[in-house]
Amino acid sequence: MRILFLSWYDRKNPASGGAEKLSYEILKRLCDRGHEVTWFAHRYRGSSKTEVQNGISVVRRGTRVGTVFAAFLYYLKNFRAFDLVVDNFHAFSFLTSLYVKKSRRIAMIYEVAGKEIWFKMMYFPLNLIGLLLEKFLLGSLYAEDRFITISNSTKVNLVRNGIDDRNIRIVPMGISQKPLEKLPQKTEFPSLVYFGGIRRMKRVEDQLEAVNILRKDFPRLKFYILGRNQGSYYEFLKKKVWELRLDNFVEFVGFLPDHERDALISRSWLNLGTSVKEGWGLVVNESNALGTPTVAYNVYGFRDSIKHYKNGLLTITRTPDSLATAAKRLFLDKDLYEKLQLGGLKDSKKFSFDDSADEFEKIVYEKLYENVAGSQIRDNFGMDAVVNLSRQELVSVIIPVLNSEKFLERCLESVKKQTYKNIEIIVVDGGSKDNSVKIAKQFGAKVLKWVDRGRSAQKNRGAKVASGKYLYFIDDDLVLNGNIVKSAVMSIKERGYDMIAVHNVSDSRISYWAKIRKFERDFLEYDTHNISPRFLTKKAFEKVEGFDEALIAAEDYDIYNRLREADFRLGFITEKELHLGEPRTIKDIINKYYFYGKTMVGEKRRSGGKLAELTFAQKSPIKPAYLRKFYRFILRPDLALGVLFYNSLRFSVAGIGYLMGKLKKKEDKDRVFRT
Repeated sequence: MRILFLSWYDRKNPASGGAEKLSYEILKRLCDRGHEVTWFAHRYRGSSKTEVQNGISVVRRGTRVGTVFAAFLYYLKNFRAFDLVVDNFHAFSFLTSLYVKKSRRIAMIYEVAGKEIWFKMMYFPLNLIGLLLEKFLLGSLYAEDRFITISNSTKVNLVRNGIDDRNIRIVPMGISQKPLEKLPQKTEFPSLVYFGGIRRMKRVEDQLEAVNILRKDFPRLKFYILGRNQGSYYEFLKKKVWELRLDNFVEFVGFLPDHERDALISRSWLNLGTSVKEGWGLVVNESNALGTPTVAYNVYGFRDSIKHYKNGLLTITRTPDSLATAAKRLFLDKDLYEKLQLGGLKDSKKFSFDDSADEFEKIVYEKLYENVAGSQIRDNFGMDAVVNLSRQELVSVIIPVLNSEKFLERCLESVKKQTYKNIEIIVVDGGSKDNSVKIAKQFGAKVLKWVDRGRSAQKNRGAKVASGKYLYFIDDDLVLNGNIVKSAVMSIKERGYDMIAVHNVSDSRISYWAKIRKFERDFLEYDTHNISPRFLTKKAFEKVEGFDEALIAAEDYDIYNRLREADFRLGFITEKELHLGEPRTIKDIINKYYFYGKTMVGEKRRSGGKLAELTFAQKSPIKPAYLRKFYRFILRPDLALGVLFYNSLRFSVAGIGYLMGKLKKKEDKDRVFRT
């Protein structure tokens, strides 16, 4: 599956938090399972435009304000490269409901901002505008969309904003901390810690007020505040500490590496939470894993992560007095404190990012399989069966060769470098006198001899011995993009296709004529007439009885026509093959197309006695794609003249070859054109 994940922040953004951490852990696991993930986010100071993080392709475009439009432009340019778009709400969406098909998008939201966050984080009138806009997006533009969220609290908020609860799926939280085996050693005197991010919605000032209350009974109390020491809210908190004269009680620790942060949390007695709202409250589970219970306000999110009197306490009221009272009780009641410690350790063992990724994967597959082939599997066996479809099945790559040492090594090397690894290579040799067989064996290919029978017969022979569920027929002068096989397999599985057209482009560096061929071939990308669906299921291949062995040229057009007549579905992928064997001179063009023309003399099919039938678009020198994209000729008149000359020459020479073949009435023994 190819996923475009739209999010305001990526994991490395200084403003990222628990939402980005969960997203990152899920997405990197999906990459490990063979999915392709692109994480789109806005740029920040010092960031690169692109990078790869544990298999995730991170793309950064636009500013924090302009990233919505930047995401739209990016998708518009690359929409064919993705099967599904995940639109993350972070107070505001990416408006994908306006430009992504409903069948190819899903929304993800960690928390509905609502009045609590908008009126805490923004000033009038922006807070009111933001609140109304959020309600409009959820209640109108996204009212029928499928949503992924992380807690029952957020689900309740979504339903209140007009989302049908049947369209909401919950992904369980995970934690990266390994739960301690035994309770940790705490500081000698009571200590508190906060590590949920220094933002206004977290109401850390309430925690300072609680510390001010507690210090009367615990004069050696210490409160550690973790997070980046910057921004206006940080300055506000520093001023608050000065006003309350808490300099000896409060320490702004700053940002710590994970191991130092975990060590400080495990030594602290309690973790505090005073947010106006949370999506879940990941800090609760993280501190539980380190033997530290949490005392928090009874708000959305904390109600999900805190099990009252089991792994922490929820305050009776959302005030510093209640926070201080709950903390004081745990400082003095050792039995209750130890009970919460042990309960938290036990509870934290239930949280796994692997489980989060499993559920996320099931949800997105469920979305994709709503209206495509595979839904029957889902209905009969559940989504576990659908997810199992994503596991790698064998692909047989079949390559007919005849004196192919010139390009074969580069071709096989590109097959070996595929990101999809479950591949067998079958090389069918037509009687080579050079080192083709030796090269094939060096790459571990299964080599078959099928002499003087022609390219179509060689392909059929390779398919007969192939063990793969999928067959991929390539020529010896093709170099493959590294993701071709993976993309083709996933397109077949996830979209219900039977055959995939892989576009190949000419290497324009070879010659002027190769440059002309590249220009011409680009017209035919995503064309449904002049294509070669060489990647297909073995079932479909056998259903149409393979390639017509009476054909030397146009055998790929012929099998495509028969596959289409049998109602097999065609799909496209964006990855391409690079064709190395283009003519370098006019003499090469004449030799190649004279050979093809000569071998186009009609022979009856051995399987059914029917002559190969090509469509008008396949036979005509003027392709429908030329007319649809005629503006390209106007923009490049120099290349347009080259295409005119090239096609005039090749069709003329092919016609002469065809007539000569008719006159000779004798089959050429050499049935594979050699570059």
